[in-house]
Amino acid sequence: MTAIATAWLDDGTVTLLETQKRADAQARQAVADEVLSGLRYVRHPSSYFVWLPLSEEARADQIAMALLQEQVSVSTAEPFTTSVHVPHAIRLALGSVDMHTLRQALMKVKRVVGAYS
Repeated sequence: MTAIATAWLDDGTVTLLETQKRADAQARQAVADEVLSGLRYVRHPSSYFVWLPLSEEARADQIAMALLQEQVSVSTAEPFTTSVHVPHAIRLALGSVDMHTLRQALMKVKRVVGAYS
C-alpha cells in the first residue's frame, strides 16, 4: 500500500485526482449558486457542502423532515455543532448525486425553505 501511495505521489496521480475533485466541486457549487439564488447561504467554492442559514420563523428539523418527504435528505446543524449554541441552519451535501439530480434536489430545497420563511 505504501508503495502504491508513493508511486501515485511521484507520478502525479494524486495531483490529477485532486484537480479533478476540485473542478467537480466547483461545478456543483456553480449549480448551487444558480438554483439557490435569492437565498442566503455560506460555502467555499471548492467544497462539496453548502450551509443554508434559516430565518427565525423556520425550524431546521421541520424543513429537514419536509425535504425527506420530497426524497431529499439534508442535515440540521446539530450534529456538527461544537458548542452549546446550535446554528439555525441546514447543511446541503452536493457531491453524492449526479448533476441533474443535484439540480432537482436543490430546486426542492429552495421551494421548501421558501415555504417556511
